[in-house]
Amino acid sequence: MTGMMKQLLAAKAFFSSRRSSSTLPTRASGSLSRGADDLCATSGGVTGPLSGVDAVDSLSDCCNDHSRVEEEVDVGTTPQNAVVEVVEAQHLPDGVVELIVKQLSTSEPSSLLTLLALCGTCRQWRHVARSLSRDVHVTFCGDFAFTPQPLLQRFRRLTPAAKEVVFASAARLFTGYGQVTLSGDGITNSVLEGVASCSGGLLDIVKIDGCNGVSDPGLKALLKAVPDMESFYLEDVPNVAAGFFLVHLFERCPKLKTVHLSYIPSLNWEPCILSSFRWTELPITKLHVRDVKLDPEFGNLMSKMPHLEELEIDGNARNLRSAAMGW
Repeated sequence: MTGMMKQLLAAKAFFSSRRSSSTLPTRASGSLSRGADDLCATSGGVTGPLSGVDAVDSLSDCCNDHSRVEEEVDVGTTPQNAVVEVVEAQHLPDGVVELIVKQLSTSEPSSLLTLLALCGTCRQWRHVARSLSRDVHVTFCGDFAFTPQPLLQRFRRLTPAAKEVVFASAARLFTGYGQVTLSGDGITNSVLEGVASCSGGLLDIVKIDGCNGVSDPGLKALLKAVPDMESFYLEDVPNVAAGFFLVHLFERCPKLKTVHLSYIPSLNWEPCILSSFRWTELPITKLHVRDVKLDPEFGNLMSKMPHLEELEIDGNARNLRSAAMGW
């Protein structure tokens, strides 16, 4: 226990002295807020510190594996009694970093930016922080309400293209999480593809909301990579109206239980209806369809859902009757 306390004190001395130490780069303040500022210092463009996953490496260069720092310890009441003690600053144990990551891993929209800033502290922290636990809910949010936090204020001022760079980097950096929400500016097909390639195999809940940059090909790429997904929420994503993603949703996700589709008034069900004739049954238990165009043959699709327990639909009266008869 004594050894652990010495190690923690040494690490504290290291990080608190980095701002003033002449042996370390000036830009390495050692604080998460400084790293977070670097993440958003793109001035609205797509070039800058976070132009890819390598951006985290550039933030990590400010931390050496073993740095000797000087800490002034006051052992008396006069300057003459002050002494300088040289300590060897070691990395925090991985377990301590994991606890920090756990505290920061929330579903709050600001959590992702905070984790990115943490990854910029040093290579060790990035290595530990990038591997999240499956119960973590990661939120990629491009639209923040007004907030006094400087980090979020700076992020809000970025262009959609700059936000996309941040999100695409984060999508390819973090792994292991089981739930994801993607919403607002900066969410594009490339971000979905990054999430799919690095974390798709573990995702069981996917929510996509208000993303004008997402289209049918991006959704198809994601749905091909989430075989364990149980819940899918899609709301106010107008550029997926072609509807081909629906075929992948029902064919590639054998564990799917909940489907929620909202505010896509021109959604084309025809590809899904045509494919449904080769399906036996779907495992869906909850189906919510709100303000979405319903095909006259929608009932044929519902007839493939014998386990349906909860149904909420609205739309053209004739199509509703067709759905009810098919069910």
